[in-house]
Amino acid sequence: WVEGRKDLLDTVGGQEILARAWAGEGDLVKATRIFEMLGPQSLEAGLLLARRAFDADNFTQARELIEALLEQFPERIELRATLAELTAAEQAAAQAAGEMAAP
Repeated sequence: WVEGRKDLLDTVGGQEILARAWAGEGDLVKATRIFEMLGPQSLEAGLLLARRAFDADNFTQARELIEALLEQFPERIELRATLAELTAAEQAAAQAAGEMAAP
């Protein structure tokens, strides 16, 4: 039904609705494609992509997305919390790498 609503398809919110609808129908490929297209212009999409990058230990990509989201949505406290979590994970990974490199 969303695809027939041109007015929704032309907005970030409409694209988010479409992605959620595809995800609800089990088509995660289409949902992910929309979220990737939206990127950090959508809080929902940006957080999803940042979380996926974070979970894959791709801290650089996760940080880039979170920082872009913070520029777009500076009032969102959850972004600052996610950034703090990411910083802690980066520090833990760096410490673990240092311990592995030590003789």
